[in-house]
Amino acid sequence: MSMFRTVLRNEDMDRKQLKLTKSTFEYLSDEASDSVRSVTRGMLLYEMAMMFSDSLTDEIEEKEERVNERLESHTDTSFRCGVDSVKVRNEDGSFPSQSIIDPNDDLTDSLINIYLPVSVQEHLEDEWGQRYWAEKVDDLVIDYIDSAFESRYDRYQCKEDLIAYIEDDEYPDHEVARSIVEGSANRYTTSDLHSVLEEDKWWLAGDLSYNDIIDRAEEEFDSNTPLETKIDVAAEILDRHAEQREMEMPRKLAVSLITKVFNVSESYVENEYLPQIELPDYSGEDEEDGESIDYMERCLNAKEQLVKFLEDNNRESDKDKIERMNAANVCMVEKDDIEELDGLEEQEARNEKIQEIIDKGSKSNTFVLQQQSSIHMELIENLSSELE
Repeated sequence: MSMFRTVLRNEDMDRKQLKLTKSTFEYLSDEASDSVRSVTRGMLLYEMAMMFSDSLTDEIEEKEERVNERLESHTDTSFRCGVDSVKVRNEDGSFPSQSIIDPNDDLTDSLINIYLPVSVQEHLEDEWGQRYWAEKVDDLVIDYIDSAFESRYDRYQCKEDLIAYIEDDEYPDHEVARSIVEGSANRYTTSDLHSVLEEDKWWLAGDLSYNDIIDRAEEEFDSNTPLETKIDVAAEILDRHAEQREMEMPRKLAVSLITKVFNVSESYVENEYLPQIELPDYSGEDEEDGESIDYMERCLNAKEQLVKFLEDNNRESDKDKIERMNAANVCMVEKDDIEELDGLEEQEARNEKIQEIIDKGSKSNTFVLQQQSSIHMELIENLSSELE
């Protein structure tokens, strides 16, 4: 389906008589005779001038400017300009205009009539002068043939699809937008744009730790950052936290992390963030008095209590350190030991592991804080009670 659409200005048309290079005239005439497009040479030239001019405006231009602002809010001006400049190329890497337009062609024998809005014709005459219309029209036609877009409306649709992909992760319908998203640059010159688009979702970069993502989010995000973006970043932080710590993500810890990074209330996290984030459940469990016991969960709860204690006592620096520590280390035991214990079912094996953990005592290298000794002793007492 043709994506060529234009809206001529609501003003008088004036005839421009000029000679064109023969190949350019033939191209304009062939395109104007296309029954699908149903346009005149003047309408084609008008749309070309509007597509590649920074100083002409009309209804479509104003509409495209609004979508430009939205796209630039997610990327930047250079990305948007890059989209405007995407070209199509042949299988051999050449551009289509090279086999269609010959700027060195002879001029047409007679004058050609082109009808343009008065203000546009006056603007082009001021910009081009009277003597260089043939050369300037050649340049416009070459740019148009090589462009990936049939019209500004076509270009507008591409940008709308890119915004939908960035904001809602909707896979684009527009062919050029798909090429940018996929990084498939066989037909279009979009490889650089693909790289920039993926950099826009910088938190997906494989070389970032969850601490790296937290630091950058705290530095860059503010009240103007879309909630959808914050939720995406929050989900990535939780995933990488679990991956790097080799542990699952309890709901309480998730709420605590998101609250701190995005400076929002716990209730807001519960209502706006977590419904859109899937949290894995820790599956290790043992039996004591007929109830499920999870020692890693006890470590996590102890860590949460310590973080709250430090926050209440305005010890922000220590609180930040503890928040980024593994929960088992906060309890001054080894994470691997606790996870191994949670995976043991035979009581004899559990007893041996518990005794090993108790014997290790407080030998792990953790931050020395007053409350840690009591947290450690509470966990040891819980472990000891299972031996009795």
